[in-house]
Amino acid sequence: MITVVTVVWPCPVSVKECVRVGRRLRPPSQRCPSCRLGLTVQGGYHRQLRHRDGVYRLWVWRGYCGPCDVSHALLPDFVVPHHLDTLDRIFASLDPRVTVDVPASTRRGWQARFGRNRAILTSGCAAAVVALRGGLGELRVDTLLVAVWAAIRRRSDLLPPPWGILNIMSGGSWLRERVNSSWAGVGRFPLPP
Repeated sequence: MITVVTVVWPCPVSVKECVRVGRRLRPPSQRCPSCRLGLTVQGGYHRQLRHRDGVYRLWVWRGYCGPCDVSHALLPDFVVPHHLDTLDRIFASLDPRVTVDVPASTRRGWQARFGRNRAILTSGCAAAVVALRGGLGELRVDTLLVAVWAAIRRRSDLLPPPWGILNIMSGGSWLRERVNSSWAGVGRFPLPP
């Protein structure tokens, strides 16, 4: 039986450029989150994505892991699984001082889920900081994400913004009712395979 799991990869281009290029932009080689063996990119699908000034049609590649018999949706780091809005719209909605054109109930839901997930997100980011740098600073998600971002910057040219790193590290589960916590104890971070 084939199950579908999400893998979020660091995308080097903007949302509009990614939509414009379509299938010609292939994700870098990725590893299966379960067995860590390489994925074979095969096929994909279109999905809707709401970004700043409109709704776009984005091509999403699929990666297949033979040993696990699992198909993975390979999402660019600006896509949050199961959400129409891009990462920057959702992130902006988490700040009550910022005006974002989303329904108030949607915004409240995002803020509530992020608040409930804060502890597991903090521990996952802290594990990544320890794995990359060897020590911790303040225990706040935003501070830890910047520390992860700075540590990764020394190791990789392909670097998303800090909130994109959270999306990659958690496999896009940071805004779900239940965060996939398998990454939190190991401090998985987005380095090329």
